Amino acid sequence: MGKGQERAYGAQSYWQQRYLDSGECSDRTDEWLLEWQQLEPLFDAALQPGDAVLDVGCGNSTLCFHLANAFGGRVVALDNAPAAISELSRIKESWRGLNAGHVELVVGDAMKLHKAVGSGFDAVVEKSTSDAILCDRARGAARVACMYRQISLAMKADAVCFIISYRQPDEGLEWLSECVLPALIEGAASPHCHYAVDIHIVDGPQGDEPPPPAVYEIRRRQRRVMDRPSKLRRMDNEPTVEFRYRSH
Repeated sequence: MGKGQERAYGAQSYWQQRYLDSGECSDRTDEWLLEWQQLEPLFDAALQPGDAVLDVGCGNSTLCFHLANAFGGRVVALDNAPAAISELSRIKESWRGLNAGHVELVVGDAMKLHKAVGSGFDAVVEKSTSDAILCDRARGAARVACMYRQISLAMKADAVCFIISYRQPDEGLEWLSECVLPALIEGAASPHCHYAVDIHIVDGPQGDEPPPPAVYEIRRRQRRVMDRPSKLRRMDNEPTVEFRYRSH
């Protein structure tokens, strides 16, 4: 990114240039938001050995390699910046973990990810990808909804999605309830699903320090539809959603 250039976090061109010229970026980081050590307990509680995981908007984070090491299943890391995937490819060559070979690195558009990566994922992770896209005030909400329809298609019927975000629950959940969840529901193969949203609040600095990122864990479970009266069967066809808060 050239000096004085606006940080257009919602634009692919910004990220491509950022990774090409990473040495010029004063705010460059390899790991957005929470570190692996902070996220590992949440993943351990939600995932099983061999689970397939999709990392959307991976950047040059090593999260995908940690996930492969921890669970041993297929991990796909997708980003729309070729320079980010090139950097991850170099990291992969020297990664000392046992399961780096399980990681597939894909250059692709999150708005078309189902075509790029297929389906059958037990879990999807995105670290601030939605945050970045929503910086595009004109088209951000529509693009996030499009991305989550694609994510829903890539997920199994019973699956979990982790959103690690700067957006705090007390700032409002409209982006989640009006954008992300309706898109997940629309993209689901079956309407007979229950969505449980666990909002994890990680302990962080006090006082004037900014709060730590929040983790939104969305677990989708297919409901069993019984032989019931027609009115109740219509209710069964409606997806259900519940919100729960967790402190760590």
